[in-house]
Amino acid sequence: MRLVIDNTKTTKRSAKAKPAPKPAAKRALRPSGAKTVGPKAGRVAHSDATIADLRDVAAVKPGRSRKPAPRAAKPPKVRWGDRLWPMLTRPEGVSIAEIMEAFKILPHTSRAYISVETRKRGKKAVLRDGRYRVVGE
Repeated sequence: MRLVIDNTKTTKRSAKAKPAPKPAAKRALRPSGAKTVGPKAGRVAHSDATIADLRDVAAVKPGRSRKPAPRAAKPPKVRWGDRLWPMLTRPEGVSIAEIMEAFKILPHTSRAYISVETRKRGKKAVLRDGRYRVVGE
């Protein structure tokens, strides 16, 4: 075993032989004076063409546009709280069963939705006769 001292730490290394270096990647044969162009290896341009000339050729190819067509704007996503609030503010209120059916969720999640949404809006929900209603509306 050999002790190697570094400026920052001391480590022990075994005396195993180092792995052989990997062979260098083979280079593509290209004509003398040719330049490689673009991000992909292997594309070769002749020495008399410049990169600007090649960009001009790419720009005039039919059927190719540099920018994708603009996408249609998506309608805003309706939050669950925006769907729940009208149910809570009805005069008769809302039951847990109605929320479970409307949102396809379990009872404990329904109660959490009520708690979160009323807290966000600074109101309180009261449970009377098995129905939640917002107080102060």
